[in-house]
Amino acid sequence: TLTDFIEWGVASMPAENYALVLWNHGGGIDGIAWDDTSGDHLSIAELDAAMASVSADIDVLGFDACLMASAEVMHAVGDSVSYFVASQELEGGDGWDYRDLLNDLAAQGETMTPRGFAHATVDSARDDAAISTLSAIDTATTDAFATALRGFTDTAMAIATASDWNVMSAARDSADVFYNSAFRDLGDFLTSVTTGNVSAAL
Repeated sequence: TLTDFIEWGVASMPAENYALVLWNHGGGIDGIAWDDTSGDHLSIAELDAAMASVSADIDVLGFDACLMASAEVMHAVGDSVSYFVASQELEGGDGWDYRDLLNDLAAQGETMTPRGFAHATVDSARDDAAISTLSAIDTATTDAFATALRGFTDTAMAIATASDWNVMSAARDSADVFYNSAFRDLGDFLTSVTTGNVSAAL
């Protein structure tokens, strides 16, 4: 259904750049777009497959949904989009401020780049406490990020001592936490690990 919708939009309104915004319930790694009638939703694997199968290049993928700004979601869709816009925390039921966002788009017209649109989305939410963790990420960095994170986890699994695990456990517990207690801020966690007393190889 998502693929068909994207293809319909591209065929109906051809453009140089495309942004796709998914507005619904979000659950991070658990997926997005829950149907309140059937209970069905898009898993991250299904979202990845839908994005990868469309014929057009999607410049900006925005999640007007809760809890979608996770490393796992970004990595899953990073090859299919140029910019990823999402929030780590819950969002208000009213969603984004589309009025300000579309006013910016109308004012700038063809001079607004996909990068500018992604930033304008974040800027339009800057004063909204319900969307305080909205961010825009250039997915050109996704592969390098995933490689570095995998290097850290592989090394930790191979050489971490009991003391190292204690430091990492404490870093996890102290990292910024969001609505789902399993969702922690990765940057906060890694900063605590690197400043803790862990093995030099980590």
